[in-house]
Amino acid sequence: RMPPLREERTLEFALHRVPLPEVEGDVRLTLMTLGEGRAFAFWHNPAIYAPPRKARRVILISLDTLRADHLGAYGYDRPTSPNMDALAADGVLFERTYSTSNWTLPAHVSMLTGLESLSHGVYCPDDRMDASLVTLAERLAQDGFFTAGMTGGGYVSGRFGFSRGFDTYSEGDGSKDHVDSAELVCRAASKWLDDHEDR
Repeated sequence: RMPPLREERTLEFALHRVPLPEVEGDVRLTLMTLGEGRAFAFWHNPAIYAPPRKARRVILISLDTLRADHLGAYGYDRPTSPNMDALAADGVLFERTYSTSNWTLPAHVSMLTGLESLSHGVYCPDDRMDASLVTLAERLAQDGFFTAGMTGGGYVSGRFGFSRGFDTYSEGDGSKDHVDSAELVCRAASKWLDDHEDR
């Protein structure tokens, strides 16, 4: 029963997630509300969903100073990137993307926070992410992902705040000055993926 009309009416919405026990067979669910005082309480668009049982996997590959037009997935005719091309063919390939900066540190802060440089405030080599910024790894961890970062350091080092939210963040294999840096980082990442395939 609706309450009587009033000249001034306020609505307050609250979002709630209620984990339900796993049961088999038919289930009856009753949604009830109780408003305090003269408040009229109601449910608005309740939804029941089952989280996916198959593990979701996200792989973000960032190669500093790499030109997209030199990758096979983007139409380059030389076989420079067969493994990345295969990954792109099996996933989602974005054909029009733009960086928020012309150098590594602010561009990666933008990529991992979703913020423009003016919003995250990282411009100079001595800047680091403010602790209040939420990173992609932190969001994924909140959503139940088991996360790892493998890097050669440099301007994606943990000292700039990039390690926040990762269960593992390694910059020991292949420093930016090492001649085989990319290969060593790739080897460490491949080993980590093999060792944690079930997660």
